[in-house]
Amino acid sequence: MHADPADLNSTAVEHARKLIADGKVSDTTPWVPPSAEAGDELIARDGIEAYGVWFLSVHPGTDPQTKGHYGFPISNDFTTVDVAGLRAAESRAAEWHHTAIEQAARQLAQAAGS
Repeated sequence: MHADPADLNSTAVEHARKLIADGKVSDTTPWVPPSAEAGDELIARDGIEAYGVWFLSVHPGTDPQTKGHYGFPISNDFTTVDVAGLRAAESRAAEWHHTAIEQAARQLAQAAGS
């Protein structure tokens, strides 16, 4: 399987750490990423930067003002960090050899108590 290049989104990692420290964590199993409509609503309300903090990766060479710039979602509702989402991100990042993203997802899942 070929995957697009992806870099760790350090802003999202810091955002997730703060939410985990504040206890804003959920565990929805099975994991269901946020809907496109929910993403559109968030962007319309708070801007693309607010959207981007919910994704562990950015795709270099893509327009940062688009949803396609972001990958590896970590919330299903844009209010809490989802442990199942972190596990999914870790697994997929490992499969696609995105080591920094894999490690960040694992560390965040551990911090979230999983």
